[in-house]
Amino acid sequence: MESEKMNFENKLKLAFLFILSYAAVFFFTLFASSFLPDLGIKTFFFESFSKADYLTYIIPVFGFFAAYILVDWTSEYFETKLSRTLLFPVALILISVAAYSLSLYWYFANIASLSNQSDVVFSFEEIFMNSHLLLGLFAAVLGWLSNIIMYRISSSKKEAANTE
Repeated sequence: MESEKMNFENKLKLAFLFILSYAAVFFFTLFASSFLPDLGIKTFFFESFSKADYLTYIIPVFGFFAAYILVDWTSEYFETKLSRTLLFPVALILISVAAYSLSLYWYFANIASLSNQSDVVFSFEEIFMNSHLLLGLFAAVLGWLSNIIMYRISSSKKEAANTE
């Protein structure tokens, strides 16, 4: 995976893992909306075509491939395998949620400042659960996992070729 071109077989495996991950995000939202409706998680279903939120379909694609590429980049740039450990998705989630909460705070602080209010009041949990970030993070973790799977497959093939 690192510094080698992807052949057709690897592209096919990656496409399969992406479709599997996208289906997992889809069924996660279906499960969350059916069994945990109080959470308010975004779903792929809409009342009508005019009310469709297309980011719901696009954000998981970006999250998956951004994390998939980021794992290889951090491995090569920092010359470490830390991005292939469980530390990577945990750090990704923590940094993403921290950045999101900071941007929400500044957004509502700006609104409060413009309307001459002294307090910044908002419900982070409600906004977070109804945002696209949750779908993107779930897809990013699946992208990280797909990168690990592809790396293990390619390293096992190299080991098998070296033993012959």
